[in-house]
Amino acid sequence: MLAACNEVAADKPECVVLPEGDTMSFTLTSDSGFNNCFSLQVLKPNTQIRFFLTMPDNVQNKVEPFDSSAPGTATAVAEYVSNVEGANGFMINTENRELLLRITPLTHAGTDKALTASMILINGVAQILFLMEDIAASNSNDLSGDQ
Repeated sequence: MLAACNEVAADKPECVVLPEGDTMSFTLTSDSGFNNCFSLQVLKPNTQIRFFLTMPDNVQNKVEPFDSSAPGTATAVAEYVSNVEGANGFMINTENRELLLRITPLTHAGTDKALTASMILINGVAQILFLMEDIAASNSNDLSGDQ
């Protein structure tokens, strides 16, 4: 189950840890409000991050990084809103924070989403890529609803 960042502050294991050098796929359902949370805990302090989100279906979105360093909290760090074509990109440094990410579609809100996530390190810089697409129906990889 994926959990919203603000709902997991006291229970960080609810967030999916993005592993380096791997690709993960998920289904986010509109019924759950696209509930999701991704942890960047594998990154060292003061790691530069380049984040990219592409949505071929032109779904506008926002990405919110949260700092979960303090026990029982998830404090919003920023909010990044895509352009009208659904592209979203930004750079951020982990500093001495335990960062979590939440992605929220702002359009096409009634359609479930297929989400693919990858992270690689190049010269000490984390490159995080998310691809999110509209899908007709949820499948067995649904991790966002109640289970």
